[in-house]
Amino acid sequence: MKPRLILIILGLALLALLAACGEQATQPPATATPTPPVASMPTTQPAPTGTPTVPPPATEVPAPPVPSDTPAPPTATPVPPTPVPPTATPGVTRYTVQPGDNLTGIAARYGVNVDRLAQVNGITDPNMLFAGQVLVIPDGSAPLPPTPTAPPGPVDGTLVHYTVQPGDGVFAIARRYNTTVDAIVARNNLDNPNYVMSGQVLEIVVGDKTSKPAPRPTATPVPTLPPAPPPGSPSEGKWIDVNLSTQTLVAYEGDTPVFTTLVSTGVPAYPTVVGTFKIQTKLRYDDMRGGSGADAYYLPDVPYVMYFYTGGYALHGTYWHHNFGQPMSHGCVNLPTDAAAWVYNWAPIGTTIQIHW
Repeated sequence: MKPRLILIILGLALLALLAACGEQATQPPATATPTPPVASMPTTQPAPTGTPTVPPPATEVPAPPVPSDTPAPPTATPVPPTPVPPTATPGVTRYTVQPGDNLTGIAARYGVNVDRLAQVNGITDPNMLFAGQVLVIPDGSAPLPPTPTAPPGPVDGTLVHYTVQPGDGVFAIARRYNTTVDAIVARNNLDNPNYVMSGQVLEIVVGDKTSKPAPRPTATPVPTLPPAPPPGSPSEGKWIDVNLSTQTLVAYEGDTPVFTTLVSTGVPAYPTVVGTFKIQTKLRYDDMRGGSGADAYYLPDVPYVMYFYTGGYALHGTYWHHNFGQPMSHGCVNLPTDAAAWVYNWAPIGTTIQIHW
């Protein structure tokens, strides 16, 4: 009885197994739904289906470099070319002008001729140097460029009255007239040869190379007081007489002369007005400018100014020349500064000024 029961159970189990196998063969298996990848977890692979699918063509992925026991040689870094300093011109030195330098001192320092130094650097006015300017200092062996032939000028010994032009310097003027800076300074009583004004008139003797500045006197020579005022002059009060012929100024109180000095009145191109005037305005200092083009001038802080006529005519002190006794101005009456101070303090506004030949 027991053996038969066991056989029946085994037969039923075999039938159930066969039925299960037949059902699996007729129904496609369910495809597993892929789940989103989770970090550090492998992605679930889809189960194979009954219908084979053609896989997409494989993309070639370059294999990572296999480390080698022998290291690869390092890539050379391009090195920029080393700049080659310019080759210095043989026999030439460059010098940067410093504050306070002048061309004569630089030439002496390097042992070169000042004319040559000016010519090599194209300098027409050796007094016009500025700090930071670079000069070429040549040696003595380099040839000078050819000098253009200048038109014939006045012969030696000729007396010339030269009107300073904008940009002029005493050194250049001296070369032009074959003379020296000392000779021009001596003849015109210049305090500073580096300071001349456009429109200033210089007296020059062509070819003079011997004159030297004399020691400056302690005071401006004062002419002898005249014995009596000119005819028709005021007979009372304070008044001033300016004589264009003698280039003198005399201050009077009534008929009595109390002060006199040499002056410089207008040059022929800019004559001083003639007539009787009165002091209209007094200024301790004033800037003066005038002229146009080559005759333009600007004089800052002119001292002891006493205007007496429309157009800027005035008595005033003078710091840019000491050539009193000679016409020098653009029409004003130039006085030595100490003399101008005396007149300024003595003469009130309204004082009469008589100007005549």
